[in-house]
Amino acid sequence: MKAKLFSMLLGSFLFLVSATSQQVPVIEPLFIRVYNGQGVKISKGKLLAINEEGLVLQRGKKTDTIATADIACIKTKRALGHAIAIGAVFGSAAGVATGVFNISGTFEIQGQQKQLLKFKKAVLNGYY
Repeated sequence: MKAKLFSMLLGSFLFLVSATSQQVPVIEPLFIRVYNGQGVKISKGKLLAINEEGLVLQRGKKTDTIATADIACIKTKRALGHAIAIGAVFGSAAGVATGVFNISGTFEIQGQQKQLLKFKKAVLNGYY
């Protein structure tokens, strides 16, 4: 009887320790750049939300809503030129490593709600 009680208490203790030791990871908001049909950057900032109207971005303390109809393209990472500049400053190995692991993610939206939903799915699945 004592052994059964001890094993139940030990099991409960281990369960509580494992449940409280799990931490929810902090997710950094995705930084994106938004371009119109002429290839001009119309906005940039941290992605707060994707809804029926479009995107909600935050830049500093200011929030901006970009309508889906105004969005032609969304870029999620820096261009290859950034990696080359890093390589010039810190050495060629750093530039190559940065260039290999920092391939630009470009999503063509062309003002279509369906394409924006594909982008939302990619963001939720971590494919950016």
